[in-house]
Amino acid sequence: MDLLSSLPDDVLCHIFSFLTIKEAALTSVLSKKWRNLFAFVPNLDFDDSVFLHPEVGKRERDGILQSFMGFVDRVLALQGNSHIHKFCLKCKTGVCPVRLNRWICNVLQRGVSDLDLSIDFKDGYYLPPELFVSRTLVNLKLTSEFGIHWWTGAQGTFLPMLKTLFVKSDRIFCDTKIEMLLPSFPMLENLLLADMEWIDLDDTVSSASITKLVINATGSRSFRNPKSISFDTPSLLSFGYSDIVAEDYPLVNMKNLLMAQIILIVTDHQVERIRAPNDELLEGDVVLQFGNVVKLMNGLHNVEELHLHSDTLEVLSICCESMPVFNNLKTLGIKSHENRGWQAMPVLLRNCPHLEFLFFEGLVHHVTDKCGDFCDCIYRKDKGRSLTSSPVKVIEIQGFRGTVKEMHMIDHFLDYLPCLKKMNIFMDENGLAQFKNDPELAVLILGMVEEFNELSGKVVNMKLPSYEEVTVNEKMDLLSSLPDEVRCLILSFLTTKESALTSVLSKKWRNLFVLVPNLDFDDSEFLHPEEDKRERDGILQSFMDFVDRVLSLQGNSPIRKFSLKCETGVSPARVNLWLCEVLQRGVSDLDLTINLGYGYSLPQELFVSETLVNLKLKSAFGIHWWTGAEGTSLPMLKSLCVYSGRFFCDDNFQELLPCFPVLEELQMSHMQWMDSDETVSSSTLTTLHITGIRSENPKSISFDTPNLLSFVYTDFVAEDYPLVNMKNLSLARLALIANDDQIKRVRGPNNDLLEHDAVRHFGNVVKLMNGIQNVQELHLCPDTLEVLSLCCDSMPVFNNVKKLLIYSDEDRGWQAVPVLLRNCPHLNILIFEGLVHHVTDKCGDACDCIYRKDKGRSLISCPVKVVEINGFGVTMKEKNMIEHFLDYFSCLKEMKIYIYVEEDGVIQQVMKNPEVSKLVLDEMEEYNEFYNCNVKLFFCKKSIPQ
Repeated sequence: MDLLSSLPDDVLCHIFSFLTIKEAALTSVLSKKWRNLFAFVPNLDFDDSVFLHPEVGKRERDGILQSFMGFVDRVLALQGNSHIHKFCLKCKTGVCPVRLNRWICNVLQRGVSDLDLSIDFKDGYYLPPELFVSRTLVNLKLTSEFGIHWWTGAQGTFLPMLKTLFVKSDRIFCDTKIEMLLPSFPMLENLLLADMEWIDLDDTVSSASITKLVINATGSRSFRNPKSISFDTPSLLSFGYSDIVAEDYPLVNMKNLLMAQIILIVTDHQVERIRAPNDELLEGDVVLQFGNVVKLMNGLHNVEELHLHSDTLEVLSICCESMPVFNNLKTLGIKSHENRGWQAMPVLLRNCPHLEFLFFEGLVHHVTDKCGDFCDCIYRKDKGRSLTSSPVKVIEIQGFRGTVKEMHMIDHFLDYLPCLKKMNIFMDENGLAQFKNDPELAVLILGMVEEFNELSGKVVNMKLPSYEEVTVNEKMDLLSSLPDEVRCLILSFLTTKESALTSVLSKKWRNLFVLVPNLDFDDSEFLHPEEDKRERDGILQSFMDFVDRVLSLQGNSPIRKFSLKCETGVSPARVNLWLCEVLQRGVSDLDLTINLGYGYSLPQELFVSETLVNLKLKSAFGIHWWTGAEGTSLPMLKSLCVYSGRFFCDDNFQELLPCFPVLEELQMSHMQWMDSDETVSSSTLTTLHITGIRSENPKSISFDTPNLLSFVYTDFVAEDYPLVNMKNLSLARLALIANDDQIKRVRGPNNDLLEHDAVRHFGNVVKLMNGIQNVQELHLCPDTLEVLSLCCDSMPVFNNVKKLLIYSDEDRGWQAVPVLLRNCPHLNILIFEGLVHHVTDKCGDACDCIYRKDKGRSLISCPVKVVEINGFGVTMKEKNMIEHFLDYFSCLKEMKIYIYVEEDGVIQQVMKNPEVSKLVLDEMEEYNEFYNCNVKLFFCKKSIPQ
């Protein structure tokens, strides 16, 4: 069977959206259903290179380009005026520019929001003016190997929804200054301009909305140094700037900047003049103005991460005395070049008082007597002075070549950086080639690295390109070459016992597992599932000692997630000590499965944590875990899930929920209401799952949860539901429990009920249904259907329900099904978990159990398109029901029938009979022949409803 074809059209279109449009078009040959389906994809991706294939000379063949253009025309024509989300086009010279602009105008008229154009036309091509007044464009990406005049000018240009603008071409020609252009994009957040040329010698980048700015400029026209460049971008967070040095930076407003990469380009001749005394420069020399770069540095002094290019370091050497202090800087990246010096490095290091990470892309640089004490190139009496005061903890060196000069530099850093804890050295390809060609050099360098580790007391790691293996007496441990942070991340996916086992691998792995911020202790995993092992002397004690030791080794380091699973026999006092420790260390995710008996209580510290975000509690026993609403406060808690044999709560819900002011998810299993009248009230809840176990019907239950999206409710039917506020609900699953005796009384006449019988009030369930009437997906259990039969006349209309799932039971009736179908005017999908139900004369015309004159009336008016039947038992009664649905569901297009298999994968007994199997399959074939509906039979395991 064609499983993929069984998917709904909208799902197939979503799958197609990940392909180029040519690849999607190829699917049209699969079947009639697939023909032209590709044309309804809201994301279009045309690439003439994919269309033409990378065959030599194919572009020049007669008709090839014409067929590509005809293909684009045909797809756009098939789509008509349907909405389009993304349009991606890549084409080269040879495609008609007029046709191209017509395509762009077509998608603009259809409300495209994401436009990605890679157009390699030579000089003379202009994008259509309609592009610059689009009110739907959110993301615009333009790429070209040739410079294109793409702006029509600021006058008349207005893209009010544009958030991302990415332009990359051989040269960007802009008819308007940036300061006049940017107001045309009032919501712009990301701006990338590659190879742009400033229109004027003085320009300003001004925007209150931009958070990410990347500019790769080529100076003013004819590659001249701009006179002045200003940046008024107060919301900027990320700044990448590459340009010829400007003579001035009058305004640099970047007070919220987090990351900056600065490449200020200078020529070799200018570098020579930078290094020369000022009095040797001529009066009009532009280099005299380079000291104004300090204004740029002042503007970004709040930055937390800074990357400087080798040319930038040369320019900064002019303004060392006025260099600002970077109080927030934690990460500094330096790109070195053998022709550029480090004169600015000593003052940079001194002016970063909180620097933690120092990265070098290469250590080789031009040596001058102005390098200061930062490097070891020239002997100085104050050797290492700027390093001694630096708080750097981690150094990373990229592009290590394996030279003696570099090794001396490394030794210098290890000697003079007092706070240094770790150094990672990454060898480049050239160094690796030397390693392979000169084993003696490899042994020498690796031996020096080993000495660095032993003598300096710091961790020095040598890492090779692509983690290749190098044989030097023994193979290097590839996994050990990963950074500690990466290895800790890997270990975080294991239980703590499993990660502890890695400590035997080598010295480098010893106790690394204790640095993992996620701890997972499971006594069943620790003890192994061996019979009676728990009872052996010392086994449980060793588990508790192991947890104690890990927590002790971690000290006060922050912890993110703590998962603990333990059974009876583990000391409750020790458990609570562990919990108190991780709470003190700021744990945010706590997952506890604690089966310590009915007398166990969680520590009070748990209920006043200011860091807990997710809390999950499981127990085979009921536990009294709340200390009471008074004094309880979990201000950060977003998810609370409790699964236990019984859940006892010392307070009612309306007193308890205000203790969780940001709670979004609440799941309570086997919960016992404290009062007969309860209210669940929260303006933040979006997910609510409640399973009650009260042995008697509550008097009243209310829900004031206006932002709830998902509602799963299992409980004995309450006598009243005074308030049900769920106006934004998307999914609901109702399992309202009634016992067999109550069901008999539900089906009997009202006047047979005693005065105080709770069943008299079951009709109030309609208030619950009224409160959830905006739901889009509704699941109803068998008991619920029986209870709803009492309020058929007042059942609300569910205008938004698209999907209805009905659970059937042979002892529960379908009396409410007809009115449910009539009151879901936009129902698309109807799912039955079983068709067998209790037959009464009130089932109505939804089933075929009893002959009726108005047979099928509620089905004919139902707009359902897909019916799914789970748990088909291959009985005659069920087959008659299926034919009934096929006869009377007028809009039905597809029916899926699932036969459940046993746990071992064996098909149920009735299908083991070859004659029965053939009969069933023949009937399915007949259904497809006689009805205008696609009927499919599947075999699967029974899933447990969530």
